[in-house]
Amino acid sequence: MSRFIGAILLIVSSTIGGGIIALPPVSAQGGFVRAVSLMTGVWIVMTLSGLLLAKKSVEREATSIADLAKKSFGKPIQAAVWFVTLTLLYLIAAAYTSGVSTFFANALAQNFSFHVSSPLVAIVFLLIFGGVVSCGIRWIDLATKVLLPIKIGLLLCACALLLPHVAGQNLLAAGSWHRALGAAPYFLCAFGYHCVIPSLCAYTGNSFKRIYAAVITGTTVPFLIYLLWLAVTLGVAPRGEFSSASVFLNTLIDLTGDNYVAVFVRTFTNITMLVSFLAIGLALFDFLRDGLNRQNNYMGRIQTALASFGLPLAFTVFYPDGFLIALRYSSIFATLLMLALPAALNMREKPWPRAIAYLCAGVAIVIICVAIKGL
Repeated sequence: MSRFIGAILLIVSSTIGGGIIALPPVSAQGGFVRAVSLMTGVWIVMTLSGLLLAKKSVEREATSIADLAKKSFGKPIQAAVWFVTLTLLYLIAAAYTSGVSTFFANALAQNFSFHVSSPLVAIVFLLIFGGVVSCGIRWIDLATKVLLPIKIGLLLCACALLLPHVAGQNLLAAGSWHRALGAAPYFLCAFGYHCVIPSLCAYTGNSFKRIYAAVITGTTVPFLIYLLWLAVTLGVAPRGEFSSASVFLNTLIDLTGDNYVAVFVRTFTNITMLVSFLAIGLALFDFLRDGLNRQNNYMGRIQTALASFGLPLAFTVFYPDGFLIALRYSSIFATLLMLALPAALNMREKPWPRAIAYLCAGVAIVIICVAIKGL
């Protein structure tokens, strides 16, 4: 039972990341009702694709998605999966670096009247927290254990403070499906947990029943949290177009006129971005250290850190407010890894897995087209 609960918590913690900050601004044009309808559809498909991936991971006794691709299709597809995974990690790291730099710069300006550019914040941030990542998983584990409960508590407090400001007409405001569909790539990124599936299969003893229950429960919890977050944010902010996540959050705070809302929303945003960066930064660091065959010593870690965080820093310099841009780019590669690959693995299975595989493939095509059209 303890391993089953641990598997659920790992899926929940892997799923709820910085992407939650992007959901309200990208959903605002389509309206709350259409956003929730779209999110529900993405949640169902991403849960089904996770079940397909779990099925094959158990059958093939795979240790990772790359290992599963090698055992199913051979080394060329394994190399392709490796490239897609690396690109995805780089783009998400760039998104979080850009996002956390913008939000920290805004917090300094709002709270201390200290104005500094996002790229400069990014450099200081990466020197500090990139260094923490380079020190290894022990420090990340400690930081996560401390910050994760704080993040959840801040989210609940922020929702409670926003609730009295929610207006029913904002939630029921009609939007267009054309505008709403543009949020689909971001919803897909918000339900990304598939990379941990092979590890969870081994962790739960390769039990179909346990891993299926863990996937379904582990994705339902984030869905309910996202639903609450969208309700309180879109219920306060009127339907409209927002150029960035920071602009939306500033608008949200200004509309409430509540200092407590400002403190809790901004603190939740910054800590969420920080926790997400530490997790994805560690994944990218370890991925590159293994791929580049760097030694686990002082010089090897510096080389790996430069390879890991150089590109995200460059992205932040050229796109200081590029959080949403990087997430949209990353959705293309996330779709290939989390929808297209599970679909391809199950195309020749019995009727029900095959039907779900074709559904996932169809949704993957739609989301990639939407993501490319919005770039």
